[in-house]
Amino acid sequence: RFDVVRESTSHLSAEEEARILKQTPLTSGTEPLPKIAFTRRARRLEQWRAFLALVIFQLIGVPGILRDITVFLHPWKGLQPYAAFKADGARAYLLGFPHGSLYKIENRPRHEMRYSLAFCMTCVLTYLKVRVRYPLLRDVNDSYTSLG
Repeated sequence: RFDVVRESTSHLSAEEEARILKQTPLTSGTEPLPKIAFTRRARRLEQWRAFLALVIFQLIGVPGILRDITVFLHPWKGLQPYAAFKADGARAYLLGFPHGSLYKIENRPRHEMRYSLAFCMTCVLTYLKVRVRYPLLRDVNDSYTSLG
């Protein structure tokens, strides 16, 4: 039962994020190069794959930094400091944030709605279980006392 609520809320959260992403332009601050307009629209299969990826990311709670890693590590962004280096055959990246609270805002999980709905569902189900089972237990106790 919890999985159904979890899947539906992650689906709603992914829909909301997809709507927001459609409204905001893909920029990372100041643009040193002119914007390139793409004339080809995404095919239906590509749109569904991207939407499914958003749903899965919401389900498993991927942090915002990992989900938007291509934006954060883009070499032509002019606003946020970053560094890339290679050591011992492995490439590493270093991101700079002006303040710790900005990092928390960028990395906040976008599934708070899911937790509140799951909590409400748990409270309602607990209440219903107590309401339904308590009279049944009282009837069973009354039948035992009438036998003895």
